[in-house]
Amino acid sequence: MLDGDRKSIEPMAGRLTAIDPPEKDYVQALQQFINQSNWEDSLVQENMRQRIGRICRRRGRRMPNG
Repeated sequence: MLDGDRKSIEPMAGRLTAIDPPEKDYVQALQQFINQSNWEDSLVQENMRQRIGRICRRRGRRMPNG
């Protein structure tokens, strides 16, 4: 979502308030978005597999089988 060390809700919400005044409850909004969204797991997994593959190829490494 945005650069940062942790990808949990609170740090992401904190980064949002840094670019947009904290008039909104970003923690609650992100929790609702994550919990109530209908995620298609296979699409998310395929996207991550492709991203990891590109990174491995750039670094001259083989992708682990899985």
